[in-house]
Amino acid sequence: MGGCSASFVSPQGLVATNHHCVFESIQYHSKEARTISQTAFWRRALGEELPAAPGSRIHVIEDMRDVTAEILKGVSDKLNGFARYERLATNRKALIAACEGQPNRRCDVGAYYGGVLMAAAGVATEEESCDDER
Repeated sequence: MGGCSASFVSPQGLVATNHHCVFESIQYHSKEARTISQTAFWRRALGEELPAAPGSRIHVIEDMRDVTAEILKGVSDKLNGFARYERLATNRKALIAACEGQPNRRCDVGAYYGGVLMAAAGVATEEESCDDER
């Protein structure tokens, strides 16, 4: 959902998130007689919920682990500038490739806490993602 956080709130896959995260779906379902952006995207019963706009996806993080030591492998005080950048980029690409070697996975490595911690996250690919953000 475009980098937004969300929570599943029902066994049927109902997701709660922020308004700006589903704005495309709100626009998709809004008509002249029904302006969802003014009346909210809230329903009293599951059967009243509207599906997400076509092409919407939810990617669920399946695992996340600390990879700081692996990212810093081969990095020393002797490296600076572009050499340091290349070493970090090579290590990051290797971690992503290893993670994505698993079936149906998309992976990324990101910095957290101002770069103090590097973490790798694995998510289900589109084939396993939810097609509906109801």
